[in-house]
Amino acid sequence: MHRLSFPELTLFGGKGGVGKTTMACVTAVHFALCHPDQKILLMSTDPAHSLADALDSPVGDHIVPIGLPPAPPVCAGPEPDCGTGGRPSDLAGLHAWEPDTDRLAAAFTTQNREIFKKLADRGTYFDEGDIAQFLDLSIPGMDEVMAILEIGRLMREKHYDRLVVDTAPTGHTLRMLALPDQMLLWVKALDLMQEKHRVMAVHFTRKRAVKDECDVFLQSLSADLTAVRKLLTDGERMRFVPVTIPEPMAIEETQRLVAQLRNLSIPVDQIWVNRVIPETDCGFCRSRAAQQAVCMRMLEKVAAPCETIPVFLFPGEIKGISGLLELRRVLWDGTAPSVAVAAGPDDDGVAVSTPLTLQENLELILVGGKGGVGKTSVAAAIALHLARTHPSSKVLVFSTDPAHSLTDAFGIPIGNQITAVDGGNLFALEIDSDRLFTKLKEDFESDVREVFDRFVKNGLSARLDQAVMNSLIDFAPPGLDEIMALDTIMDLKAGGDFDILVLDTSPTGHLLRFLQLPDLARQWLQTFFRLLMRYKGTVRMARMAQKAVNLAKGIRRIQETLKNPLKTAFVAVTLAERMSMEELADLMQALEEIHIPCTRMIVNRIVPNSPCPLCHATRGIQEGHLKEITTRFPATMLTIAPQFPNTIQGLKALGELEMVLFEAASA
Repeated sequence: MHRLSFPELTLFGGKGGVGKTTMACVTAVHFALCHPDQKILLMSTDPAHSLADALDSPVGDHIVPIGLPPAPPVCAGPEPDCGTGGRPSDLAGLHAWEPDTDRLAAAFTTQNREIFKKLADRGTYFDEGDIAQFLDLSIPGMDEVMAILEIGRLMREKHYDRLVVDTAPTGHTLRMLALPDQMLLWVKALDLMQEKHRVMAVHFTRKRAVKDECDVFLQSLSADLTAVRKLLTDGERMRFVPVTIPEPMAIEETQRLVAQLRNLSIPVDQIWVNRVIPETDCGFCRSRAAQQAVCMRMLEKVAAPCETIPVFLFPGEIKGISGLLELRRVLWDGTAPSVAVAAGPDDDGVAVSTPLTLQENLELILVGGKGGVGKTSVAAAIALHLARTHPSSKVLVFSTDPAHSLTDAFGIPIGNQITAVDGGNLFALEIDSDRLFTKLKEDFESDVREVFDRFVKNGLSARLDQAVMNSLIDFAPPGLDEIMALDTIMDLKAGGDFDILVLDTSPTGHLLRFLQLPDLARQWLQTFFRLLMRYKGTVRMARMAQKAVNLAKGIRRIQETLKNPLKTAFVAVTLAERMSMEELADLMQALEEIHIPCTRMIVNRIVPNSPCPLCHATRGIQEGHLKEITTRFPATMLTIAPQFPNTIQGLKALGELEMVLFEAASA
């Protein structure tokens, strides 16, 4: 029996698709059952929300109560404050929320617009129209900022006794957790604008500066951000629980996650390992279990002193309160789930699988979908196929996701350098988009410093102008770094370095922001250019303005390529599971709205048709979803890939996946 206990705030995170949402939900249900006198809030900070799917209950942009189970079981679990173990009456204390952070960000901007305008007017040469447009485009990362501020507000106001948070996949969650420090720099930039006003007021009035609404706003926001930063490192009130699965790529990412959490001083002392295969007589399952055992030993070694908590694989999907109650029993008791009798596969077999085909003369192939569906492996296998079938072409597979996995997929070090994978025409790159943006910022600050040194007289006002100019780049829209990364790769292709590009994308929520960003980024750069020109006659901004223009042109090139079906193909990857399918439907609709063609879909990890109770039950559920996929997406070419008994890692295993994808038959 596992001894699991949690403080007021619990964040669940990890690689996409490992079961973060389900683990967050079962923990919230456990709290509600053990503490019927408390109010529990379950919320999501992932742009691709999944709480409603996991709870099988409507959840949206307003906090809602969650329905009661038909027959609550005896309270399980050794948590010290779990009471006498009596029968709880209901789940009345459980609430859920999938916040629309874009709405919250818009409301924040609207509420404080006049203050922003006043600050910018006091500290810059911009007119009111410039300021309004710049602020509309430039509140940096406000969707993620609002998520972290909402966590702080909820904890501060204490409307709920416990808060359980389902976070976005690793890379973007780490960015969110680092936001308080980054946002404090933004507040500092605004304070520089206010400081110029203070200096001028003292100079002309000969009186001491008096605080106004701008000072109050900056102090309040700074205090909120400082409080959130303190909360995230408070081991008495907060805990981060990484969730993973016993596979090499997930274990490697978890190791990096834990290391970075410790660097941020965020408390973590447990790692939940999901989908552990219980003892079985099935040869296929035993082979997978042996691989898992190796991964478990590796995790226990690299994650020490964190405790690893195994969660056994369920034969079907965990959905709704009844499914979460069964998972709660398994998790808190440490026992294997029961395998219910399932109808299993139909006599007419699964949906027809079509070999993956890619038209000639493609320049860019994007591989996307929900986290954990196998995007990286599929992208690597596609790149391997293109390199093999186009020996005269140079193929580059690359990633802009902050949590890169190509190194894990190929089994060789890659990192932020173009690396030959097979000694031939295939290359890989895990591009460091943060470094690109940092370099842009450093160049910008260098240009500003040179201009002010050469053309502006020294003095306090001039130094403040210089500091304000430096701060402008901090107002860049979120995701501009990833767009810069793609622009850099497009430059390589335009220069003849590569012929075909394969992009392993971020999980759905952040992928959609990335695909929608070019329009926003180009508008921001155009506005930024106009703002720089406001200093014309005072300082010479031609070089900086030209950099903004060049990047805007590059983004327009990206837009044209993404929307050209003769140059670009989008390959969607999913699993035959309800939550993956719902996220897939959102992705397909969004792609259609932004005119990015997607006619190819891969349904990954279909288990074999076997008498094994675990395989039999899982296969029956998967086949039902496969038929639904063919009905919902009739115009999409469907390729079915099996669940491999061994980990897909290294060129040999990727070659096997390549063969399955491009020579596919019904599983």
